[in-house]
Amino acid sequence: MNRRTHMTTHAVRFALGLVAVATFVASCSSPKSQTPPPEPEGITKTYERGPLALTLTLDKKEITTADVFALELTATLPEGYEAALPDPDKKLGELSVRDQRESRPRLEGTGKVAIARQYTLEPFLAGEYKVPPLKVQFWKTGESEKHDAETEELSVSVTSVLPQDGKQPTLREILSPVGLPRSYRWLLYLIPAALGGAVASILVLLLRRRRGKERVALEKQIPPHERALSDLEALIAARLVEQGDYKEFYFRLSLILRRYIEGRFGLHAPERTTEEFLTELGASDALTGNHKLLLRDFLKHCDLVKFAKLEPGYQETQEATDSCRRFVLDTIPQPVERAA
Repeated sequence: MNRRTHMTTHAVRFALGLVAVATFVASCSSPKSQTPPPEPEGITKTYERGPLALTLTLDKKEITTADVFALELTATLPEGYEAALPDPDKKLGELSVRDQRESRPRLEGTGKVAIARQYTLEPFLAGEYKVPPLKVQFWKTGESEKHDAETEELSVSVTSVLPQDGKQPTLREILSPVGLPRSYRWLLYLIPAALGGAVASILVLLLRRRRGKERVALEKQIPPHERALSDLEALIAARLVEQGDYKEFYFRLSLILRRYIEGRFGLHAPERTTEEFLTELGASDALTGNHKLLLRDFLKHCDLVKFAKLEPGYQETQEATDSCRRFVLDTIPQPVERAA
């Protein structure tokens, strides 16, 4: 075999090797049939009406008679709006309400607050069940007009835990109850403890009443504006803002202004909610329109920090403190000038 024939044989072998490698790579890189993703166990629906976004979540579409459903309803609204979530007593359609609870408001995004209520639902028998539509009312704070939003009906399936062959499970016979001996020794400890608790309660009540009368008599001697400015300086000295305790700071700041309004204008501010107080304030002629607007914005801002867990910045706390001080200074009663 000459040299040229030898080189041709090697070239053919090399080309066949390349073809084999390319075929192997192509077979490995060919797309394989992908299995479809599993279907979600639960159901999530979102509904919108105006500023309201309503989310309904059901954790499972199918359970057995030994399980329960978890249903959550979340309402998201801009700040300045309120919502009332449905509160069924013991039944929701054909499902029993074993438990329900409402979570605290939380901030969602910029300028939005979300409230949620969780329901634990329990079926009685196997079959197809319907979760009826849930109605939510929402309104703008301070306005009487209310709007409704409603979810759609959901279907859930409940299967039995009993065997499907029709055989009834064997139950053991219930044993008769065992009697326990009665003992009345606990009365020897209960009677002295009850008498001691009653005497202690009476003493505490008398002491509080006496201190309350002394405090009221002392507060009547101090003008409301002097007491408010003194309490405001004490609040600043407590350095709650520097410690990050914004909720306590705004609670005490709001209470200072409410007590001043009660002492200065006779409006019952401390015992009432912000909505009740603003309603009474709107019908009163004791304050000017500018002062009413200042109070409304101030109290609503305090409520967002106290109840919606809004975390203000240092500048916002300074502005709230200055608004409280300015309101007190602007409404100090002026001395009556006597006619010459």
